[in-house]
Amino acid sequence: MFLDSYILLREFPASCRENQVQPFLTRLRCRLRHGQPASIIRGLIYKRDLEPFVMKFNLLDRIEEIELGSRITAVKHLRPEEEYLRDHFPNFPVMPGVLMLEAMFQACRWLLLESDGYDRAVVILHQVRNVKFTDFVLPGQELKVSANIIKDEGSMVTLKVGGTVNGSPAVSGQIGRAHV
Repeated sequence: MFLDSYILLREFPASCRENQVQPFLTRLRCRLRHGQPASIIRGLIYKRDLEPFVMKFNLLDRIEEIELGSRITAVKHLRPEEEYLRDHFPNFPVMPGVLMLEAMFQACRWLLLESDGYDRAVVILHQVRNVKFTDFVLPGQELKVSANIIKDEGSMVTLKVGGTVNGSPAVSGQIGRAHV
């Protein structure tokens, strides 16, 4: 809904937004349902500035392995000078759990975009389940992130994700991704 709302803000002048929101959403959903080519939908979305939907920083330093349509392994090296470490926590700097989750999300995004040949315009985080944090990532350590596709239902993909530090588990869970 957020993406739809953002497109609407760019599509319609302020004076007519309220009256035309539903018709626009209906047209967009109708296009998707009736299988119009991805390029048409992608053209609609790519005309817009997608800055609000993209992280301003990349949490992955490198992709070590990718098996299209199946799995990915990527690495994040936690540098001592990263700004968020000053506040999390001042006397015991560790990578915040939400950024560990974001690193896994970004790995999943790379896997899905590469697997589909960038055919799908936008990949959106739909759900996060059973996330368990079992270890810290300290400055100077590497978080090795992996993601495996366990279910692909067209517009909804479920992936098993995990992260290790020095070979021991640091985080694990499931991520559901929706495609627009």
